[in-house]
Amino acid sequence: YTRLIDLSIGGLWAADGIEIFQYEVLWKKAEQKPDLLFYLLSTYPDEKVYSFWYFYFNSLLPSKEGIPVCFTALKGKYPKIYQILEKAFKDSDGQATLPYG
Repeated sequence: YTRLIDLSIGGLWAADGIEIFQYEVLWKKAEQKPDLLFYLLSTYPDEKVYSFWYFYFNSLLPSKEGIPVCFTALKGKYPKIYQILEKAFKDSDGQATLPYG
């Protein structure tokens, strides 16, 4: 999980296959063990946590589902991580642009 976090920090959505990592690996793993993810993120500086969540939610189209329920369930246990998650979600959801357009 630490490698997934480290790979995601500083990441941006692009059409050249990064969405496969984002959708097929990152999202699935994060939602399998959200408590572990939040715990590990709590050991990182805020700006890296924000960068992780920014990449996590960055997409061309706004999310229809919003923030996953498995993350909202951890709002009370990890309030700082969740606050950063909410800001990154608002800032990045549907904000990605195609690299060639």
